This record gives sequence, structure tokens and C-alpha cells, in this order.
Amino acid sequence: MAETSQEILTAGGMVMLVLGVLTGHVMGMIRMNDSTPAPHYLLRTHEGCYMQGAILLGLALAAGLSDLSSGWENAAAWVLVVGAVLLFVKDFLNWRLGVEDEFATKGIGIALGSIMGILHTAGIAILTVGVFIAI
Repeated sequence: MAETSQEILTAGGMVMLVLGVLTGHVMGMIRMNDSTPAPHYLLRTHEGCYMQGAILLGLALAAGLSDLSSGWENAAAWVLVVGAVLLFVKDFLNWRLGVEDEFATKGIGIALGSIMGILHTAGIAILTVGVFIAI
């Protein structure tokens, strides 16, 4: 039976994959009406969902190897899933707000991206320690 942290990461990964599929459909509908390339941040949203989904699913396997307490593992799992969702929200908002370059505009995208980076770093660090303790 899977540990709670594995279930959190697996559920988060699956949600991200579903969001990847949905944003792909949106991109397809936009391209059907306008043959210009897909909007930059919509494409980033779509690709980011697939990447984050695969990463979370892979980390679910790593969580199973970890020797940390369930509290640490669950905290790492939640932090990683929240970070993945923030990446989706960041790119989605950049697309909807018509942002061309989030670094130039220094808007909400930069703030959310910074928080996401901190969360992912913390979550990866926790699971990495747990896995290396175990092996």
C-alpha cells in the first residue's frame, strides 16, 4: 500500500497531466481559428503541466524510498504539489493577461515563480535527504 506522501504526489501528478491535456485542447481550438503560433504562455502552461506531472509521478517513487518520518515526507509532497500548481497558475495568468515577458513586466508571474522556486527547492531537498539516508 502506498504511503500518504506517494498518494499526494501521484494525485498531484495526475491533476497536472489532466491540466496539460485541457490546455492542449484550448491551444488546439485557438489554432483552429487562427493559424498563427500558439501564445507563448499558453504553450508554457501546456508544456509545464506535462513536465510537472511527470516530475511529481517520479517523485512519488522517490518518496517510497525515503526513510524520513511521514510528517517530513508529507510536507515535502504538499510543498511540491503546491509548487506545481503555482507554476500552472503563473503561466496561465501570464497568458490571460497578455504578458509577453514576465521578467520585463515584473508582475504577478515573477512573484508566483519565485514562490514556486522556493517550494520546489525545499521539497526536493527534503526528499533527497530521505532517499540518501535510505540508500
